[in-house]
Amino acid sequence: MSRLQLAIEEGDEAIARAKHMEMSLNMLENINPEENDMTLQELLNRINNADTGIAIQKNGAIIVDRIYKTKECKMRITAEEMSALIEGRDAALSKCKRLEQELHHLKEQNQTSANNVRHLTAENNQERALKAKLLSMQQARETAVHSTKNWKRKSRPFEFTTVYTNLYLKKKI
Repeated sequence: MSRLQLAIEEGDEAIARAKHMEMSLNMLENINPEENDMTLQELLNRINNADTGIAIQKNGAIIVDRIYKTKECKMRITAEEMSALIEGRDAALSKCKRLEQELHHLKEQNQTSANNVRHLTAENNQERALKAKLLSMQQARETAVHSTKNWKRKSRPFEFTTVYTNLYLKKKI
């Protein structure tokens, strides 16, 4: 039996709360648009000057509604600002990643260029060494050719003598 009484009491309390909420909603629906433009101080003055409990409750409901709407607006603005900040952060992160990749690519290019320059420098050094060797060999050849020409000039009288001697010796035999 006590369970039944407890259930009935809870039902009555729920009905009373629902009626109270319905009455508050009706008061909010009956708010004049002019009252929406009133400042909080004006609403507080209306509560102070109110003669009846219903007027106090009505103006109190307006204040509570205004506070709720302000709080809701601030939350919405904060959420929008957070979204903008998150988007900005994400954009900055993606830009940072892109720049890091670009930097890595440029480092690779610089490394490749440096390797190519080193390789070209090594090739140029080899080429210079080979050119120097070729030049020295050409000079040696020129010197050899020149000395051979000089030797031939000097050796002609000997050649003539050798040829003459050979001919002379052949006749004797």
